[in-house]
Amino acid sequence: MAKQKPKPNHSLLIRLAVSVLLAVATVWLLATHWQTVAASLRAARHSQISWLVAALVLMACTFLIAAAIYCVLALHRLRYLPTTLVEAASAFVNRLLPSGLGGLGLHGLYLYKRKHTVAEATVVVSVNNLVGMAAHLALLAATLVLYPAAIHSFVHRVHVASWPLAVGGLVVGMVAVATPRVRQRLARFMQNLLASVRRLRLVALLCALGLALLLTITYTCILFSVTRSLGMELNMVQVFIVFSLAMLTSTAVPTPGGLVGAEAGLFAGFVAYGESAASAGAAALLYRLITYWLPLLPGLLALAIARRKKLV
Repeated sequence: MAKQKPKPNHSLLIRLAVSVLLAVATVWLLATHWQTVAASLRAARHSQISWLVAALVLMACTFLIAAAIYCVLALHRLRYLPTTLVEAASAFVNRLLPSGLGGLGLHGLYLYKRKHTVAEATVVVSVNNLVGMAAHLALLAATLVLYPAAIHSFVHRVHVASWPLAVGGLVVGMVAVATPRVRQRLARFMQNLLASVRRLRLVALLCALGLALLLTITYTCILFSVTRSLGMELNMVQVFIVFSLAMLTSTAVPTPGGLVGAEAGLFAGFVAYGESAASAGAAALLYRLITYWLPLLPGLLALAIARRKKLV
């Protein structure tokens, strides 16, 4: 009996094709806008070190907060220090695979080795992501209600040429959701998610939500520190709106850590608030340096230690 040929992984091929196209587009943008890039690098070199040190300290705090969220949500007791080590390791793994898939696998493996079944580990990881999303949306809604002027000025400054793209994306999304196959997948996802949430205690969910709010605020403070280091006068609400835009664009781009998408969102957000292209580019570069590139080496070291201790 002849062996069947393995079917190609179309999803992987699509992701690879998109990543290659994004890489080509990035090289082209850098080449055609090199003067702006050079000006951004010059502005970054003149940033205030004290504010950047504060941003680095806050970045270290994000690992402590993220580990606390997992300890709260875990269905079996987790020790805090080993969980923090795994969180640091995820800073390296997440840079290798797109859309946080590396971190999902690492956390799932860690939970499995800490007496969680595969189903229980999936529940904890899924709810962790849900809580993070809910916390960000809650802060965004509160900003919309309490500070509508900040959002209005942001929307008003966005170039009119970007609106056709936004409307087109919305139409494509609505058409996609209207297809039966996508609706079925969304329905199954929501059913599994609700089933996961029901398995957790309300107190644990509320504590995790509070910690997730603190985590989002901490990342916003990192970006705020970066803007202050460059002499920008944006307030915390404006910085949070720019941060939210960067989160949206990074999620939409299927690259490790939202590479390219996050930078584009940060740059567009700062320019929309009236900052110069050089300052906007410098802020995007410094923020991503602190939150994406610098944690790579400590993350690799943490991963090696976690593997030696058989945590993952």
